[in-house]
Amino acid sequence: MYKKEKYIFDSSGWQINAGLLGKTKNIVLSFREKRENNQVPIFSIIDSDDDIEEIINNSKFFTKNQLKDFILIGTGGSSLGADALIQSHKYSNLNSSINFHILDNLDPNSVSKIFNLINPKTSKFLAISKSGKTTETIALLLIVIDWLQKKGIKLNESIMVMCQVHDNQDQEIIEIAKTYNLKIIQHENVGGRFAALTSTGLLPATIMG
Repeated sequence: MYKKEKYIFDSSGWQINAGLLGKTKNIVLSFREKRENNQVPIFSIIDSDDDIEEIINNSKFFTKNQLKDFILIGTGGSSLGADALIQSHKYSNLNSSINFHILDNLDPNSVSKIFNLINPKTSKFLAISKSGKTTETIALLLIVIDWLQKKGIKLNESIMVMCQVHDNQDQEIIEIAKTYNLKIIQHENVGGRFAALTSTGLLPATIMG
C-alpha cells in the first residue's frame, strides 16, 4: 500500500506540520552549535585564516625567482582540489607567465611530455602525499629527482614536500626529503573533499596567482 510522505507543509491546506518543523529546527540548531564549536570540517576550515600567512610565505619558495613552470606531484585529493581552484580562475587572475602541470601517474609518455615542455632551471616541484606513503607520488618524486640531478639542478632549491608528518610512522616521502635536504611542510589533518580548502589546494593556487 502506498505510504504518504510527511512534509513540513501539508499542500492540501498548507497547514504546518508542527512535529516535522520542530525536528527541522532542532537539526538547524544542532548544526549551528557544531559549526560554532568547529565540529563541521568544511566550515572550521573556511572560518579559519590561521594558515594564510604560512601559505604566502611557502609560496615565495616557488615565486622568488623567475618561475616559468610549476609542477604539482600528487594523486587524488592531493592534486584534484588545487587543479579545480586553478582551472576555475584560468581566464581571470592567474599569473599568465607561469605554466601549471600535474604529475599524477607513472605513464612514461605523460612524464616525458612534461619533461620535454619545461626548462629545469625555471621549474619547481611540489610533491604532496598526506600519508607520506603514496606509491605513485613517491615513484614520481624519485623520477623528478633523477631528472633534475642529471640536469645539474640543486634539488633543495627546486622541490618542496608536503606531508602530514608522524614521528612514530615510517613515511617514505619524508625519508626521501631528508636524504636530499628538501623542505618539508605540514599537510593538515584534512583529506579528500575538504583538502582543496587547506594549504593542499591553496598553496598551489597562491603560486599560480
